[in-house]
Amino acid sequence: MHRLRWLTACGVLGLACSSGDAAPGSTGANTTTGSGPTTFATFSTTAPPATSGSTGDLTDGSSESTAAGDTDTDTDSDADASSTGSGLCPATHVCLDEAPKGWSGPVAVHQGPFDPEQPGAEPPGCGEAYPDLAASGFEGLVAEPASCSCSCADPNGTACDNSTTLRYWADDATCGESIPQALTVFAATCNVLPTEFPGDGHYSADPLPAVGGACAPSGEQSVEPTTWSAATSACDGAAIIEDAGCAEGRACAPLPDSPEAALCIWQEGEHECPEAFGSTRTIFGGVDDGRDCETCSCGAPAGLCDDATISLWNGVTCLVPSAGVVGVDGECDPSGTSTAARAASMSAGSPNAFCVPSEGAPTGEAVGTEPVTVCCVDP
Repeated sequence: MHRLRWLTACGVLGLACSSGDAAPGSTGANTTTGSGPTTFATFSTTAPPATSGSTGDLTDGSSESTAAGDTDTDTDSDADASSTGSGLCPATHVCLDEAPKGWSGPVAVHQGPFDPEQPGAEPPGCGEAYPDLAASGFEGLVAEPASCSCSCADPNGTACDNSTTLRYWADDATCGESIPQALTVFAATCNVLPTEFPGDGHYSADPLPAVGGACAPSGEQSVEPTTWSAATSACDGAAIIEDAGCAEGRACAPLPDSPEAALCIWQEGEHECPEAFGSTRTIFGGVDDGRDCETCSCGAPAGLCDDATISLWNGVTCLVPSAGVVGVDGECDPSGTSTAARAASMSAGSPNAFCVPSEGAPTGEAVGTEPVTVCCVDP
């Protein structure tokens, strides 16, 4: 960035100048009543109207001096001379706070849409007023959480439990209105009943659970590519006008070529903005994508055994004659025979189980890297 210094016009044009910041052609009386630098709410590229009472006309070389007795009308010596319409900072420029230590600027910040089809495309171009690219990057990171799923294969190594409870309800056909006789029946053995159960009775047996084994987990995930909402350029190289009537600590900087551009300062890293540049934005050079899914896992197999039955026998050796068959399913079954039961044996059937998969929830996030803090004046 280079700076231009304007020549003093007073001596060349034969004008009478005051000792303050007032420009040639002014009365020398600063009518600004504020207590600080002028705030530019909007930027205009059209010349301001002539200030009422201005006596300077550079076309004919005439000018009026301010009388010595009128100098006490200046109520704010720190105000920008350009705010009165009589300073040397032209309408194409604006008096702007200088960049504090550690910051660079001023820069014109241009923003354009990000094209996901051309993620490496050039950022928005710089204009004539701020011709040099100082920093570029992206804003508005869009990174949807990972899409996750988890499933389990059929159980492997699952077996049927080796025991259940058999209940004898006598003539209670509901298996619920009386107090049964109960015993534990084990598989692969002949279980002698505690007493002889008369024939034509009713029985129930608790369902036989499947036990043991495991399921193989299978996880799937999908992570959409990150994208941005905007590409941003910060451009410098502006010609700053010195001695332009701006207040101390302020400089006469050109307005950006584009009305959509912002006047800003910038610094690498993430920082708080100075008070004079209250509009904060951060541009990023890259992405650290930590999106993932929780590890897929399966719970222990759960289920029951199909086709499990208990055979009733009249003999204590579990041999003929048969005294009936009871389903191991919790249902109320009649023995189906008038033969008294003195023993029972169990056939376990086959396990029918499944595993419950974990939720497979998304984890992590994508964050911008290589940040540059950009602080702009409010438009």
